[in-house]
Amino acid sequence: MVSRALLEKLEFEGKDIEYIVESDGKYGDRIAPLSALFMNNNKSPAERRKDSEEFVQKAIETAPECDNQYILQLLFWLYCVPFAKEHYEKNNISEEVLYNTMQDLTCKTRECKEVHGKVGCYSPWFYLHFSYVYFGLGRLQFYVENYTHAPYSKKGYTIKTGDRIYSCHIPSGSKLTEEKCMESFQKAYEFFKPELKGDILPLICASWLLYPPYIERVFPKGSNMERFAKLFDIIGQNETGQRFSECERIFGVPYEGNTNGFPDDNTLRRNMIAYMNSGSASGHGIGIILYDGEKKRIL
Repeated sequence: MVSRALLEKLEFEGKDIEYIVESDGKYGDRIAPLSALFMNNNKSPAERRKDSEEFVQKAIETAPECDNQYILQLLFWLYCVPFAKEHYEKNNISEEVLYNTMQDLTCKTRECKEVHGKVGCYSPWFYLHFSYVYFGLGRLQFYVENYTHAPYSKKGYTIKTGDRIYSCHIPSGSKLTEEKCMESFQKAYEFFKPELKGDILPLICASWLLYPPYIERVFPKGSNMERFAKLFDIIGQNETGQRFSECERIFGVPYEGNTNGFPDDNTLRRNMIAYMNSGSASGHGIGIILYDGEKKRIL
């Protein structure tokens, strides 16, 4: 049974909690064994990614009578949380970090409601959370990976191909203020400090929020989005044609080839509509931050 207390700690909305609990009563007994089987192995994140697609599909197939596949996916991941809690306890990782990390389930439920109009989730992203390489630390989330780009140097610190680096991700939710970001960088520094070489936490971020054409033409001047982007040294960018997957974050609807009916009630949305209608490409930028955790500043 999914704990109501867990749902409250993850800050699900009251009506959503009632729906999740009701759905758990109908389908949880079928889904829980799949979550247990998924979690009771020591596979790599890459292997877990492949497995997660298979297991999530199996969870959906357990209840063909259910008219909301997204709640079945959410239940699958919620049944994984107690296994993660046990792992965190064994490794002396605080409950604060556990629930901060798992609140991504709540964020994705909000997005699912906005995009699909149903309580649940549809993201395959969660295999990382349950591979214990992905942590919510304040406003931002961090994932340990190896650096794969050209060497980068700044003020005597160099990152080479193959070096360990910490990937920064931005969940939906509260405002992305510079203050909150700096707090997250400090939390990440303290969390990962035992494995760092010196006082520098090397961070990398690949996001539409760092895509130079958006920074120049879409983000309102002086906005939190622009200030966030300017924290990073942009080292590359990739175009994704007319994909515009970020529409779900900006407008709450997927892009289907045109902007008809998109809300234009703020500057960001108006700028994005104009950008899309100009025929320009979507994309993402890649940025680096070298954060000095002792001096609490970016190099």
